[in-house]
Amino acid sequence: MAIQNNPGHFYMNAFSYYRLLTPQQRAEIDRLTHRALFAVTHRDGIALKEVHLDVYDALIREGKAACAALGAPYPLNDGDERDLRALIDKEWGG
Repeated sequence: MAIQNNPGHFYMNAFSYYRLLTPQQRAEIDRLTHRALFAVTHRDGIALKEVHLDVYDALIREGKAACAALGAPYPLNDGDERDLRALIDKEWGG
């Protein structure tokens, strides 16, 4: 997300990215984090699977946007993305 805002952020320490995000981007990170923490603390496997898949979807979406911002090719094709998502789903028992 930070790379979308400024491709030069690619060269920064990844631990500093959060402070470089827009309020909307921080809200998205916070939403996923809170969902994951809730699922873990409640030992809710179904919720953990759902948030894992949502995080995967976000990583794909943001990875594509970061590659576009950098002018770099995105390394996965649609089939690869579907296969990886299906593997996550299967391994969680879906």
